[in-house]
Amino acid sequence: MKNTHLLLLIALMIIQGCSIRKSNSIDKNNYPDALALKNIAFCNCVNRAVPLSDQQWHSDGSISGYVQLSEVGEKEIDTTMQFVQTYVDTAKYYSSTNSNLGLMKCINFYNSIELKNFVQKVLKGEK
Repeated sequence: MKNTHLLLLIALMIIQGCSIRKSNSIDKNNYPDALALKNIAFCNCVNRAVPLSDQQWHSDGSISGYVQLSEVGEKEIDTTMQFVQTYVDTAKYYSSTNSNLGLMKCINFYNSIELKNFVQKVLKGEK
């Protein structure tokens, strides 16, 4: 009897997990290029700003995922990567405890008007 309940519980969890996964899937046709490029910039910022020893997500495939979801071209992605590198190199954050503030830097970057304006210009073909 306990085994039957356990199997039923496991089956329900699997069914629920499948329906959650399906409902949270991203539709490429409804994913804006501006959002994809902004997300690519954020992922690249984290890869550059957080020391490799601290990165558990170093081999994460999010950038590739956002590239696949969008119609953004290689030129726009390269331009974005250069913009991110300049930001990471020039934005200075200091911690009173000597902690790395790379993630904080990247969250502020993601929410910045500079990134918003940059993405709009890149997608219009401007630099």
